[in-house]
Amino acid sequence: MLRGLARAAVQRQGALRTRGSGGGAGVPVHVVDLRSDTVTKPGPAMRRAMAEAVVGDDDYGEDPTVRELQEKAATLLGVDRTLFVPTNTMANLVSVMCHCQRRGSQLLLGQESHLHVYEQGGVAQIAGVHSHPLPDLPHGTLDLAELERMVTRGLGSPYHPVCELICLENTHSSSGGRVLPIDYLRQVGPTPLLCPPPHQPAPGFLSHGAPLRGLGL
Repeated sequence: MLRGLARAAVQRQGALRTRGSGGGAGVPVHVVDLRSDTVTKPGPAMRRAMAEAVVGDDDYGEDPTVRELQEKAATLLGVDRTLFVPTNTMANLVSVMCHCQRRGSQLLLGQESHLHVYEQGGVAQIAGVHSHPLPDLPHGTLDLAELERMVTRGLGSPYHPVCELICLENTHSSSGGRVLPIDYLRQVGPTPLLCPPPHQPAPGFLSHGAPLRGLGL
């Protein structure tokens, strides 16, 4: 729905430009394009920083800029190491493969999540992981009772895939960019205790969701 509204706004902006019209009474029209973060463009300062960055062969550990970025991210997240990848799709795939190391294992996720809808089924094609989509609630969360039911269903069964991962999209783009409540995330935490899969927040949470919840990084 959000994509459709943004597309209509962009089309309207184009029509106004074609007619040479302002926003009425001589007021210029300014439309904010919310179709995706991918339609944004770097400003002059960002372009200058990219052009002046010290680079090298990262395969040999000779790219100080990437190395510094990874070290800073590891410190912020409290982990031993991090890995820079150029796309969100790659980041999600790497995360799934780290958690689900057995082919045929299962992950639970929302049926409207980016990982399920917009990433070409890479977790199945490349990682050999079975995705089980659950209905998204209006505010972007998943039903806790249904999560627990699906986590425990395969325990001891020779027929069902074993759940190893719960993927939560945060912020949730198909729900208007909603930030999942901290209390909800804490409730999801105990759910996997019966079958301990970690839950994996979307990479976008670090840059979008955390500041909105007042969490410093």
